[in-house]
Amino acid sequence: MRGFRIVAASAGAALGVACLTVPADAATGGSLTVRTIDRHGRTVRTSVDLVNPSTEAEKQFSSGKSKSLRKGRYALGVVISTPDDGMLGSQTLAARTVTIGSKHVDVTLDARKGKRFSVSPRGATLGSLSKAAVCAGRSILGQLDSDGRAMYLVPNTDRALDFGYRASWVTGENGPFYWVSGSARGVPGGLVRDQAHLHFATIRAKVTTKRSKRYASTLLMGTRDCPGGTDGWSYFSAPRTVTAYVTTGHWSGYVWNSRGVSNDVDGRFVAGHTYHVTFKA
Repeated sequence: MRGFRIVAASAGAALGVACLTVPADAATGGSLTVRTIDRHGRTVRTSVDLVNPSTEAEKQFSSGKSKSLRKGRYALGVVISTPDDGMLGSQTLAARTVTIGSKHVDVTLDARKGKRFSVSPRGATLGSLSKAAVCAGRSILGQLDSDGRAMYLVPNTDRALDFGYRASWVTGENGPFYWVSGSARGVPGGLVRDQAHLHFATIRAKVTTKRSKRYASTLLMGTRDCPGGTDGWSYFSAPRTVTAYVTTGHWSGYVWNSRGVSNDVDGRFVAGHTYHVTFKA
């Protein structure tokens, strides 16, 4: 499965809000200040994840503070929180590219431009989660994770940015289990999906165990697209055959239990078709 890296914080990342100008050597580069605005129009402080896609060099610094950079083209992303937006607050993902020359560059990312992101099940579930991320190459520039807050995306048609999302839920202790994913170049102008408007491939997953001993097991599925990784829901008692539903795309999956990890199942699944797979856990 394709690996993605979350941009790591630099040791000297400052948390000040003041806009400071740091002189840059005109021969080597310029400087950048990123201003972030929440959904109520207030200037707020947040972390900025930045990567040079050609070198994969990553940096993290605070918005509102000038950062000296070498000449080149960079991709950057932020997640802007608005705690008093609705009952539980909101989070807005914004990303863009910027070219640094020998002068100072100011960039403003405004959460008020965000459009709603939501991928949700239909009816009662035992649990659900969803996430959305923007990547540049193998670097994750920012990620939304479902935690009760409303989620928004600031649209951007720049094809140097990769957008991806994944959601999953389970309707019973032994399934069925659902996984949804999608990807795009650029950042879409909002994305709202629910189970009633999704189409799934059916996976009949036979989970076997050594000497047929019973183990509490978890089925995990993931994709190669941004943001990568796998998601799993609840424990079921194996050996058993469980049913999983996935949207069209390339999926990888495995089963985990206290004995370890099963074989991988990896391939493309198409909505409307049924697949039979075996996990030897």
